[in-house]
Amino acid sequence: MGVADDPYRATIAGRSSRSTLTIPEELVLLQHAVWERVLGKEMAAGGLIELVLARRVTIGSVPGRYRRRRDVILVTDAAATGDALLDGDLERIAASKPRSYSYWIDHPAKRLTLAYWDRIVARSLIRSDGPSNPHPLRPHVADTNAVAATRERIRAVLAGPERADLRDVALVALLAHSKNMDGLLDKTKRSPAGLARRYAAQRRDEKLGRQAIKNYKRFVESAPELGEDERNWAIAAAESIDRIAQHTAPDDGWFEGG
Repeated sequence: MGVADDPYRATIAGRSSRSTLTIPEELVLLQHAVWERVLGKEMAAGGLIELVLARRVTIGSVPGRYRRRRDVILVTDAAATGDALLDGDLERIAASKPRSYSYWIDHPAKRLTLAYWDRIVARSLIRSDGPSNPHPLRPHVADTNAVAATRERIRAVLAGPERADLRDVALVALLAHSKNMDGLLDKTKRSPAGLARRYAAQRRDEKLGRQAIKNYKRFVESAPELGEDERNWAIAAAESIDRIAQHTAPDDGWFEGG
């Protein structure tokens, strides 16, 4: 039985059988269906998370200045993933001196967002609703079925992260830490009461989303079905994903625990 045939192994492996989209691709889809704004750090973080899930990189510790150790992205397997955009990121990381995960999020590849936009347009998941020459800031229409499927998986993670695919949990953690849960699940009327409910729902979902990766990790730590190697990888992957997601939090001096 391969990973694709084993639901539990598929969960830990980090590749959902329910979606063929990478995290950056889903972010492009959502940003044009929900938020109408271009994402920056979230896209780079999503690609980095995909490399963690693909078992190509991890966050490790290396000696730094003054006998201090510093956390960096380490390449554990330089083999190509088969995804040209992810492989481009992997090559950049492998060719560089050890750098922190924050560096790779703050210094993404040039034209990263446009490259993923072009890919989603080519797959007809977003189409231009105006002049030709599609562009992230031009009118567009996102595929409603694809958006609905992504939203349903996000709801499933918020309801029970221990039963979810690690990749889906990672997407939710990224959305929660970057404060991009607004308008994603709740549709309320534009009235004072409706906006208040929407804000409360957003804060609730963000808190659940930040906790999701931690709840998933606790589940893996006690899962009897896993061998030691698979358990150790899943725990390390969850920890790396959580730290990457946390770096996308808005730099506004505001923090809420949980």
